[in-house]
Formats: sequence, structure tokens, C-alpha cells
Amino acid sequence: MSLVLIVDDEKNVLKTLSIGLKRHNYSVKSARSGPEALKLMEQSRCDVVVSDIRMSPMDGYTLASRIREKYPDVVIILMSAYGFDEDHPVHKSRLLYPRISKPFDVEELIKVLESEKKKGRKSGNTKNNKKILLLGQASAERKVRHLLEAEGFSVRVAENEKEVIGILKNGKYDVCLIDGDFLDTDRWKIVNLIDKYSPEKPVVLLTKHKTDREKINAGDSGVTVLDKRTFLSKKEWALEQLGNIIGKE
Repeated sequence: MSLVLIVDDEKNVLKTLSIGLKRHNYSVKSARSGPEALKLMEQSRCDVVVSDIRMSPMDGYTLASRIREKYPDVVIILMSAYGFDEDHPVHKSRLLYPRISKPFDVEELIKVLESEKKKGRKSGNTKNNKKILLLGQASAERKVRHLLEAEGFSVRVAENEKEVIGILKNGKYDVCLIDGDFLDTDRWKIVNLIDKYSPEKPVVLLTKHKTDREKINAGDSGVTVLDKRTFLSKKEWALEQLGNIIGKE
């Protein structure tokens, strides 16, 4: 947990926290808005995001949700000088974020960071260390992602061709999971990209359409086709299928 991204629209806050964290051997980046923070994350992923909640044009809650959707392993800490909206949807989900009320000493933030680091170590002992590349709209893939993360998988979501190519070139995943709806515009374009950049990686297509299962012959295409409804409703079956597929690598 060495690279921290601080997001706040106040320069003094960014400066104070940056200096304090660097004194504790943390590497620090800063952004003055949500969109700027997302751009920095795309350029160089950070381990931790510490964000104020009252910002414009994107508030901290929205930023946290956007980051969580694309980078599920990133630690997110929210800070505010005006209290926290307990009725906000983000607090009604199971993904509750650590919160700090302003003003606070840097030492208080360090304690939270160290606490999150310990949690990460403990959860890391139980993870299966398998990485899944999930292709689809992040908002539509929450159920799939949450099911996988609950079982210890590390999930990276890619929403467009550019993101897909960037991840494929790195090859840092064990299996590629594709939502059938993600292929509606050009059914085989993404599959061909996977074959080009990562021909050795297994590919699984999740679909709700019977025609997809009938048209695609897994033996010929190299794609394993699974029913999405069954995948979501029968967890043990889904995990068994993934285990068999990953085990064939």
C-alpha cells in the first residue's frame, strides 16, 4: 500500500496531506476533482484513494463508486468537514468505506492506512490469487463481480475496446469472462483481440440467450459458453465450472 492518491478541491489540504504522507514513506499523487482522479488512475493505478466527498462536478461518493467498479482491490477512504450522508446509496451497500472527519492530523490518516493494510494481509491469506478479466459494463456486472470477489477472485472490469487491449497486452489474468451483451455490436471482434494478444488464456462467454449457446461450438471456437442465469443462481456450479476451466491452463 505505497501509492496514495489524494483527491480534494482545496490546495492546502492536498499540500498538507502530501507532505505528511511522504514523511511516512508513502508515494503520493494528488487531484483536484473526480474526473482528474479517474484520469490519473487510468495512467497509473494507485493502491489507495483518499477523497473528500464535497466536490464538483463529481462528488466523492460518485468517485468512490466509479473507482470501486473498475478497481475493486483499491482501498478507498472518504473524508469530510460537513459530516457524512448516511442515507446515500454507497452507505447502504456492503462496501462501506473508512471515513475521517475534517480537520484531522496526518497521524490519524496513517492509522487508518495501517489498519487497512493489515486487513489486506489477512484477506490475502484466504484468497485463491486467481485473476479474472471481466468484459462488460461495470454497472451491469455488479452481481457477477461480487460473486467472484466473495470467493477470493481478483476481478478487473474492462468496458471498452481500448481498456480490453491495454489489459490483454499485460496478460495479467487467468481467465477472461465476457458478458454476451458486451459482444452485441461485433460478436467476434473482442474474441479475436483476445486470441491475438493472449491466445493461451481461456475465454468464457456468459449469455442469457439460447441462440448463443447453440451457435458457438466451444470445441471449435475455444470459447466456453455458460448460461448467465445459472451462473448467478448456482454459485457452487459456477465455481466448479471456473475451477475446471482455469485448471486446464
